[in-house]
Amino acid sequence: MRTIVIAGLIAVAAISIPLSSTSAATAATAPSESLSGVSCVSATYCMAVGSGPSGPLALLWNGATWRKTAVPLPAGSTAGFLSSVSCTSAAYCVAVGRYGMQPVVFSLVETWNGKAWTPSALPGQYGAYVTSVSCGAVRSCVAVGVSYPVNIGAVQPLAETLHGTTWTLRTVPLPAGEVGGSLDSVSCASATRCVTAGEYYTARSGSLLFQSWNGRAFSRMKAAVPAGMPVLGGVSCVSAANCSAVAVSGTTYPFTSFAEHWNGKEWSVARVAWPKGTANPVLGAVSCAVPRSCVAVGAFGTTPHSVVSRPAAASYNGRSWTGVSLPAPAAGQSSALNAVSCVSAADCVAVGQAGPASGLTSSALAGFWNGRSWRLTTAS
Repeated sequence: MRTIVIAGLIAVAAISIPLSSTSAATAATAPSESLSGVSCVSATYCMAVGSGPSGPLALLWNGATWRKTAVPLPAGSTAGFLSSVSCTSAAYCVAVGRYGMQPVVFSLVETWNGKAWTPSALPGQYGAYVTSVSCGAVRSCVAVGVSYPVNIGAVQPLAETLHGTTWTLRTVPLPAGEVGGSLDSVSCASATRCVTAGEYYTARSGSLLFQSWNGRAFSRMKAAVPAGMPVLGGVSCVSAANCSAVAVSGTTYPFTSFAEHWNGKEWSVARVAWPKGTANPVLGAVSCAVPRSCVAVGAFGTTPHSVVSRPAAASYNGRSWTGVSLPAPAAGQSSALNAVSCVSAADCVAVGQAGPASGLTSSALAGFWNGRSWRLTTAS
């Protein structure tokens, strides 16, 4: 798996987390909070997940304030974090992540019934890392990430599906000649219409990897690939014939973010126009409320070699992508947005973290988009 480092924050696949939370062990002891996933079912109900000083962090938004919800871990575990969440209603959410103590870690799934979280383990190989989950209906979800098979020597794409109460490990078809790969994000428009986004690697290069799920099996979708080692960040599907994805081209400075669109037959590349003076934009997540309205978030450096990042965001109007201005962090501070969820073109909630440029501590950050401008606040 390729790792992008920008301004003291690490972006691995579609998840951005502070340096102090790069493992289940440190997530339980670091004096910081970071949010890596969010899912909204209405303007007054969002669930955000990530890591806190005592383990997994889950915050519930009621339209006015954030409230912490207790996240129990499987018996015998004292550490863990959540990387992604998907809600179909106020009474049903599924979150995924990891739990355990290094080097013994396991994939984690938490289920929300409107009142409390219930933990369980995902099937799969030892050391698998689940990065994203999407539920097309109640008890019908797809989770993706990477696995670390000992006998292969390279990370492999991981996909698991939930039907009822049973998770099943699925086969992910890859191009001939691949040596490894990962799935970074998934979006389900229904129980039988999901799209995953990630990358695959050969001995000489790498390329984008899109997969579609029809409720029975995965099949590979041909991607439109721009020049330069691209890395997919997030994908969002409104229907089987309308998906948008965001990605980054380049593994070192300077970065270039771009978008891809699926029209039911093929993927096409779209440029993102940024305000003058922005540098190294990294878009890692996207949410589309309707076919012609999407919002993507991430971070960028103010100069090519800046040690301070600030939140990045871009919006899509059905014709073009435009980067928008967000408030800068305080002096000596660094911030980023890691996930976004939109319930309408004028109502999106994004989450991430803000803290010292060193990345050793952070506070949970929330951003609100009203269709015209962003408002950033501490999520507490």
